[in-house]
Amino acid sequence: RSNGPMVEAALQLGDSRLSLTYLPLKFKGTSTLQTAVNFNGQTYNVGNTVASTFKADIYDIAYTYYLVNMDDTPSRLQLGVDAAVKITKAQTTLSDSTLGITQTRSATVPIPTIGVRGRVALADFVGLTGRIGYLGYAGNRFLDGEAQIEFSPIPTLGIFGGYRYIQLKVDNSGVFTDLRFSGPFAGALFRF
Repeated sequence: RSNGPMVEAALQLGDSRLSLTYLPLKFKGTSTLQTAVNFNGQTYNVGNTVASTFKADIYDIAYTYYLVNMDDTPSRLQLGVDAAVKITKAQTTLSDSTLGITQTRSATVPIPTIGVRGRVALADFVGLTGRIGYLGYAGNRFLDGEAQIEFSPIPTLGIFGGYRYIQLKVDNSGVFTDLRFSGPFAGALFRF
């Protein structure tokens, strides 16, 4: 689940779009181990109940170049190539109350993605936007896709709602996680 608001700032000049997005994530779970687990040099035994927490702060720096950019017409169409770096600061914690131990491991992983971004709109009044990006390397991967509907009764102010899907796999510096995050989102936008 997201542990706070996602924030995005974007600058568009001609066919180029530069954006910076921040997304905090946090997941918790408790389970009885079916197999022994070695985490951060500590062995967690079969049958013990462990609690785990995964936190990630994702900083997404993206550049889009629109191959099709009809942004100055009443019916708007934009379609471009999107390159991004997802700088992911991840922390995993594993606690075993039977043994009375807690181990934490952290890593910062830059994960590049490449994908597409598009927008179809009737002026700035109502529009549909979408993007998808993926790339993996050295055991790490990031798949990030979203679609949203924007409604702007005033050209500079509006609201939006959509759906986002993220798959994150981190295998670096002793931190391993493989998770999926998806769900609806809503917010407000300001253009100038």
